[in-house]
Formats: sequence, structure tokens, C-alpha cells
Amino acid sequence: MSSRGARGVEGSDQSTDDGERSRAFELKFLLDASTAQRLRAWAIAHLTASPHVASMPDHASVASTMYLDCAQLTPTQQASRKSKSKSKYRIRRNGDSTLLQVERSRSRGEMVATRACTIELAELACMRDAGNPTPWSGQWFHRRVQRLGLAPAAVVRYRRASYFADGVSGSCTLTLDDEIYAQPHSMWTWPNTDGSRRILESSTILELSFAAALPPLFKKFLAEFPQQPTPLSKYRAARDSFRRATLNDSNE
Repeated sequence: MSSRGARGVEGSDQSTDDGERSRAFELKFLLDASTAQRLRAWAIAHLTASPHVASMPDHASVASTMYLDCAQLTPTQQASRKSKSKSKYRIRRNGDSTLLQVERSRSRGEMVATRACTIELAELACMRDAGNPTPWSGQWFHRRVQRLGLAPAAVVRYRRASYFADGVSGSCTLTLDDEIYAQPHSMWTWPNTDGSRRILESSTILELSFAAALPPLFKKFLAEFPQQPTPLSKYRAARDSFRRATLNDSNE
């Protein structure tokens, strides 16, 4: 079984004013409703609910991610951007929090190195400026986004259940994302839910994240729930949904 890199779970390289850097492996799976229900029971029995969702129903909270892309650029500009960087840029928000996490993740073989930091919701407006001389926490992210010609392309909302366990090689996490909605969005503001479309109907995305070798606990899980990992992307699923909606509208 191959593994793919991921967001940081422990294993942080360092924490600086320019963001926290981390490395971790990640496996993704697409589950049907029945398998997802059985897996939730397994997670409750073998793992600990993450502190921020421990008191919530089903150990889940609403989260959303703003994805940045160069869709507004010309084909030549897009090709130039992609040749310079394989990094992914996105901004995450939990519920209605006024704190956002800006994040760049870059694949290096089977490992993904992530750099992230927290900014205030009001600071999102700073991303519109070509240059902002006043130092702020997201300045490193802003510089890269400007240089690559990136802009908001979509916002995906989902319900996330989160569990973790500690081991000798560091912490490992298991997340379950369902009730996934997406909408096109091209402004440096956080949108409301108007215009959202359900994607990946009746499916749940499972993510296993770990700092080093596959933990014994996750090996036990895969023995009980045989699954094949998939390079699933919420953003790609959202773009496919947008294209289908456009075709349907043009055919009416």
C-alpha cells in the first residue's frame, strides 16, 4: 500500500513568525454510508475525540476551506505557474471562528511538507493588496500568492469528526468528513452558504494522518475495514460539480 504525505500531526520541524512547518503521511479513503457508520463506532472505541469536538454530537463540527487557484489566468500564465510550484494553497476556517489558518502544502515524494499560520478573519482583506508594508502574520503566504497569481476559486464546507491517539512515533489522527457542499467563490471575503451545492453525495472522506510508519492501531483498522486509498480531492470534486452544473444549465 502506498502512502501520501499530509498536513502536520506532531512532527513539526519548527515554529517561527513565518508559520509552523510540519511533515506527516496521510492516507485518504472514500467510504459509503454503511462503512462510515461502522467506522465511527470503531473510532469511538479505539481513539480519543479531539478536544475541540469532544463535547459535540458525533464528535463533529462544521469546517470550511477556501481553495486558491489560477483559473483566471491565461493558459500561458497557468502553465508558467504550474511549472514553478506544485504547492497547494488554501485557507481553513472552523465554524464561525474569527481565526483562519492559511496553509501551503508541497509534495516531496510520499511526504507532504506543510507550512501554516493563523490570521484574523479581518486580515483576509490584506490579501487584496498588491503590497502591504505593514508586517502581519500572513505576510509570507501573501507574498507567494501574489507571486503565483493565485486567487480564491471555491469554498467547500463539510462536517468533520476528529479523533487522535498518541504513540511512540508521535500522534496520529483520524478524521471523517461528510455533508460536503461547495460553491464557486472569487473574492477575498468569506461567503455565506447561498449557492452551495452538495457534492460527493452519501459519501464520507476518511483521512488517516501519522508522523512516521503506519501505526499498529491503523494497521488494525485496515485489517478490520479493508479499504483502498484514493487521491481524492475536495477541490477537484467541487470543480467537477461546477462543470456539470454549467453544462446542465446550458442545456436547459
